[in-house]
Amino acid sequence: MEWQELKNSFTMATVKPSESIEQALTELCQHIKQHLIPKNEGIAWDCYRDQFHRGKPMVFVGETPIPKAAGLFHDDACVFVFLSDDGVTKCVIQVF
Repeated sequence: MEWQELKNSFTMATVKPSESIEQALTELCQHIKQHLIPKNEGIAWDCYRDQFHRGKPMVFVGETPIPKAAGLFHDDACVFVFLSDDGVTKCVIQVF
């Protein structure tokens, strides 16, 4: 897995076709615990009730846009994915 630091503290990981997805997911979870969770400490998360698990803020992992043309929603939408420090994921769907 190859990591890149992007603008605004974003990180991108690239998994090569020859690499195991299981190993990539393990590495992703380790990266989130070591690098992303510490960056989110001290942030006031009170307004984000859906992004908590067992009273702790979850880490934003990524988003997937869903265009209106896909026929799933009445307008464009986006799925936001969050991960807890113990591996629980939550998705929030926002329709624009």
